[in-house]
Amino acid sequence: MNPYRTAIFAIAALTLSGCGSHSSSSNNASAANAWSIKTSVNQMTNQKMVYAVDTAKSSIANTYGMKYSPELILACGGAAKKEVGLFISLGNVAVISGDIARNVHPVNIGFDNNTELKWNVSASNNGKGYFFNDPVKLLGKASNAKRMLFQFTTMLNSQQEVVNFDISGTNDVLKKMQCHL
Repeated sequence: MNPYRTAIFAIAALTLSGCGSHSSSSNNASAANAWSIKTSVNQMTNQKMVYAVDTAKSSIANTYGMKYSPELILACGGAAKKEVGLFISLGNVAVISGDIARNVHPVNIGFDNNTELKWNVSASNNGKGYFFNDPVKLLGKASNAKRMLFQFTTMLNSQQEVVNFDISGTNDVLKKMQCHL
């Protein structure tokens, strides 16, 4: 796995577990969007990572009834903030079906205008989250959207799940984060 993607997942894991003593958090979410912008500093390299978290408007549940509200995490970092990553956390609730050997998991993504895209995501090492392949291209397609639907098939029971995110203001969030696409 690429070290940058590993860093994004580490930040996501800290964010979701509530253990962020080394990260500063500023909730810049407004009524216009659901994104919350945060920063983290790698204590080994002193490199700053800026990321935004958007919690889904809907939750998912596993066969035991455990519920989780997925989170969409947008991160940018690196020397020139040109390394952009997009990640979805499903917690311990769901595993997306797909080709595990090649780490390719197909999903469907829809935006306001009902355009459905076939996309692939790659699983993180612990299986709690998935990285969007070609995040810059996906963010370009989402640039003016207000809503994103994320549809996937669970591995264990082949159940279709749909998660709804409010992604309005994504372009403003990218500007605030100073991400360079």
